[in-house]
Amino acid sequence: MDNIYTDLASEFISKIMGREKNNIKNAQMVYGDITVKSFEIDKHSSDLIHRPQGLYVIIETGPDIRGLSDSLSDTIGREIKKLIEYLDYKKKPEKILVVGLGNREITSDSIGPRVIDKLRVTGHVKENFPEEFERFNSIYALAPGVMAQTGMETAGIVKGITDKLMPELIICIDALATQSMERICTTLQLSTAGISPGSGIGNLRNAINPDTMGVPVITVGVPTVVGAVTLVRNYLEELENACSIRLDIDKLDICNFNSVLKDKYVTTKNIDEEVSCLSEIVSMAINGALLKK
Repeated sequence: MDNIYTDLASEFISKIMGREKNNIKNAQMVYGDITVKSFEIDKHSSDLIHRPQGLYVIIETGPDIRGLSDSLSDTIGREIKKLIEYLDYKKKPEKILVVGLGNREITSDSIGPRVIDKLRVTGHVKENFPEEFERFNSIYALAPGVMAQTGMETAGIVKGITDKLMPELIICIDALATQSMERICTTLQLSTAGISPGSGIGNLRNAINPDTMGVPVITVGVPTVVGAVTLVRNYLEELENACSIRLDIDKLDICNFNSVLKDKYVTTKNIDEEVSCLSEIVSMAINGALLKK
């Protein structure tokens, strides 16, 4: 069945683990109500799951995000630091560009710009008062909007700023698509592989990654939507299992739902509250992770 989109590498990885020969290194740690899974994807495994090479970290939590805000923020910050170490900087990056991808006018796509709103930006003051702000890295922020707002490729805007600013690291925050309603705003994906804005919902845009930007890129993504076609497929699979029947789901097209539901996406009824809460948590995590000790 076409039009089944997801940005989460773990949802692709789960399909091949134990079934196909792969070289995916994986690990799992549990910190109270928070589970952290890491997957290192090499060239061979990248070809299998059609995702770029790199280290992917999946942070899973329960629905009570606000009750776990401090521990979740600490966990995200810790994993960002680990990704920076994974990138093997001989000297830790001090000049960092943080990019909030997405459309702030659409709640489910607004987490990137909202994180930028709460970010501790220090680049301008560090340049003028280096001694007073010695404890801080030089942090710059950008919320480039989307092509429908600017008429320009988002990656092109980021590349132009990068060439001018010459940061040592880019951190991108974006909303993602998932294949499971249960993962909406309860899962985060961090990665060193970069991101293609809109790829999870089938809008193929130019990538923001180390190759295109010329500097390392760390991404922080939060699933906020599920495709309507995916929901129907999941329901049919559950129906198969519950009723012990066999439906050829890949060929089935009840009421032509595949074309009718194409490009339609679903989110939760309290997405406003969840995105607001998570944007605060992610901004706190980045602020803490980029603070010099």
